[in-house]
Amino acid sequence: IKGCESNSSLSILIPFNLETLSVIFPYSISVALVGIVESLLTAQLVDELTDTHSNKNRECIGQGLGNLTCGFFGGIAGCGMIGQTIINNAYGGRGRLSTLLAGTFMLFSIIILNRFVTKIPVVALASVMAFSMMASAANFKDQGDINATLVDEINLLVALGVYAENGTGAGYFEPD
Repeated sequence: IKGCESNSSLSILIPFNLETLSVIFPYSISVALVGIVESLLTAQLVDELTDTHSNKNRECIGQGLGNLTCGFFGGIAGCGMIGQTIINNAYGGRGRLSTLLAGTFMLFSIIILNRFVTKIPVVALASVMAFSMMASAANFKDQGDINATLVDEINLLVALGVYAENGTGAGYFEPD
């Protein structure tokens, strides 16, 4: 991507002190709350779809410990993804093996297929996401499960507007 070249001789040192932590703390709390709310909503939805009961306290503790451990290794915190969970459930994935295989494939994609995955233009990924959103909205309308209204179209327009604002709408990428 033009203008995003990394310079290994350039390093930014951020001091580790109370002032830095006081700046980071409010943002970290808000991100953690959004993540845990999304995970709990996902767990509640899966409980309703499968007529099972999950331990929400265990979910919160597991996510917190996982994200804390991930941070020590330079990783990015994560939470339950509703899209992947619904797709997994729709295709019969009910156990831990299904999530293990999904995670293993993602790791395989990042490590082994990295050279090929990075060649995919972001605009192509955005268009797949937009098409998926429109297809799922149409599917919900046909099934009568959800009253998909103007909100779906507004969500699509906002998502496409954000992509266009960030420059991904042009589809520009610079090959190696």
